[in-house]
Amino acid sequence: MIPSSRRARTRGRAVLAVAALSVALVGLAPVNATAGTETVPIKQWAKSTCKALAGYQLALSGARPAVGPTVDPAAAKELVVDYLDDAVKGTGRLVRALEAAGAPDVRRGAAVAATFVEAFQKMRTALVRSRSAARDLDTEPTAFLADLTAIEARIQKSMTTLVTTFQRAADRYDLPQLDSALRFDTRCQDAGLT
Repeated sequence: MIPSSRRARTRGRAVLAVAALSVALVGLAPVNATAGTETVPIKQWAKSTCKALAGYQLALSGARPAVGPTVDPAAAKELVVDYLDDAVKGTGRLVRALEAAGAPDVRRGAAVAATFVEAFQKMRTALVRSRSAARDLDTEPTAFLADLTAIEARIQKSMTTLVTTFQRAADRYDLPQLDSALRFDTRCQDAGLT
């Protein structure tokens, strides 16, 4: 039997790990599809893309698990699984919205749109794996904390890959008119995406 003070500390760390996991997901995809082939005006693509990304960010931030210091690992596990399930579904919706946005009418616009779609497809795959791991979480407090921390680390690694993908794409495509359209879209501004 774990002493109650140690159990409380472990439970407190578990709460922090769940909170960190939810924050990591908000910071910001298998759906088998590629970016829409329809070419659309730059501003239209930026509007659709920013709307999809802002909605995704808002949906995930509103779905964060509400865990407090008294939540036991079994209850926290359920919250984490539910949150990851919402994140998987939300990422799938985001991928479909990005596909529907088409490709901006710029040189290499189809490649830019495909980069967005493929990056979030990979993120969704990582979330599916994390959800599966969360379903298998051990509810013994120490094991729970260790397993949850490992899930959080895998998600963080996937998020780092996502950010790196977009940084490389920005360098590779260097499309100032597209950057400008994204920067001036109020949805991207409001969501802090620019």
